[in-house]
Amino acid sequence: VFEKVNDCTMSVSLPEKKVEGNVVKWGMIGCGAVCEVKSGPGFYKCDGSRLVAVCRRSEDKVKDFAKRHGATKWYTNVNEFLNDAEINAVYISTPPSSHYELAMKSLEKKLPTYVEKPLGRNLEETRAIVEKFEKEKVPLVVAYYRRGQKKFIKCRELIQNGTIGTITSVQYTMLRPQKDIFTTGEISKAKNNLPWRYLAEESGGGLIMDVGCHTLDIIDYMVGEVFNVNGLATRLDGSKYFYDVEDQVTLSGKFENNAILSCSWSFSGTPNVYDDTIIIRGSKGELKLSTFQPTPLILTLIDKKDDPVVMDLPPPKHAQLPLIQLICNYLLDKKGSTNPSSGVNSIRIANYIDTSLSSYYGKTRKSSAFWENKSLWPGISDKN
Repeated sequence: VFEKVNDCTMSVSLPEKKVEGNVVKWGMIGCGAVCEVKSGPGFYKCDGSRLVAVCRRSEDKVKDFAKRHGATKWYTNVNEFLNDAEINAVYISTPPSSHYELAMKSLEKKLPTYVEKPLGRNLEETRAIVEKFEKEKVPLVVAYYRRGQKKFIKCRELIQNGTIGTITSVQYTMLRPQKDIFTTGEISKAKNNLPWRYLAEESGGGLIMDVGCHTLDIIDYMVGEVFNVNGLATRLDGSKYFYDVEDQVTLSGKFENNAILSCSWSFSGTPNVYDDTIIIRGSKGELKLSTFQPTPLILTLIDKKDDPVVMDLPPPKHAQLPLIQLICNYLLDKKGSTNPSSGVNSIRIANYIDTSLSSYYGKTRKSSAFWENKSLWPGISDKN
């Protein structure tokens, strides 16, 4: 449980050192699946933005990506990549386990850095990255890209202008069936080749680190900071496991006006049953929307229950493009621009998640390497 304390609501002054000139010249570290459509094209389709260089360990894959996405240079060595004088901003798109190391290398070059979410594997790593960038006055942005999408911006606007009145509660439910690799013949492969999202040493936990952080951040963005957070994390009994991380999580807390937040995630649920719904209730009505599905934002007012307002605001083809444009505007000092997703909100999200997962990983979660001794995790100590 935590109150509004200094280590999680730190005030970060705006960095002074941005980019020179009128173009952000991006260098990309890691160019896997997320970069093909969601993020990559944004770096060369946004105004004032170019994709200059890409870096990946596999020479064949990095050359292929560079050719298809118009990057003029490619590297397989990150140190050589960071010595490229043309690069004036860096995008890190690798699993969370490498975020700290790569962010520190980028910071050494004083390069504004855009890091995939989650920023760190736990609060300790997250805070360390944020504080070091703040100390050096170098811009840091985290890829909570729904902050740039129309549906969530509109929802926030409706809340702030009082359309649904005073917020009385916020509820979120995610139900997802178990991944196919754990229910089909692929299970033998999964045992020795788990995706990084199922490895605590790579991700910091289970799927809440990959998808749950998005929902928590967008609620934080739309409604506000959450206080007095409590949570519970478990791993569902009844089947043989090939992963050690949690797959059931609940989180509750309250907003500044004492309205309650209640969230639950089930990543090992009923086959063919899927739910992903945020319901924001107020004294005059409610808003309903999905974090991940391209479904409409629905506004229902109490005095017009039979006439809901359905707002179709689908995500863009390149999901991160709107946020990347906001980042470029910020780095180029465009009038009225600010950092759209700074380390400050990332610290809050890391704290929410650390609290909700502490019942599963125990006190070790707060250490820099809690994943090294799984025998100390209360969540699996009696199931091995």
